[in-house]
Amino acid sequence: MSIRSIYSSSGRWYAYVCGPIDYWPLWVRVADLVAQPGRINDRCIGTVNPAPDPAADAREFARELNRLAQVLDEVSRAAVSVGWEGDGEWMVGPLPTHADTEMIFAVTQQNDGASFVISPRPLPWFE
Repeated sequence: MSIRSIYSSSGRWYAYVCGPIDYWPLWVRVADLVAQPGRINDRCIGTVNPAPDPAADAREFARELNRLAQVLDEVSRAAVSVGWEGDGEWMVGPLPTHADTEMIFAVTQQNDGASFVISPRPLPWFE
């Protein structure tokens, strides 16, 4: 097990590497977020508030996608710091120990099955 604390423009990330994780209950593929704006809260990529006109919705969705790209860049750099080689599909899910619905990211590397979990909070069960 490898762990590293990474600092970025949006704060600290904790990066973990562990054996394969094949079952992701309550997790969403990051790719699916693009098709469903507003699915993740403001702790992760920004809040989407209902807007009365389509132009406002489109602007908010564009801001949300931009924030998601920034967060994914930070999360990817954190994963690389503990050995991620850049393959696999990113997932996002709720942080199970906090009521404020912070999100964590994870990816399982295809070539060796290692899973990389990136969290804004320490995950003691990985240590």
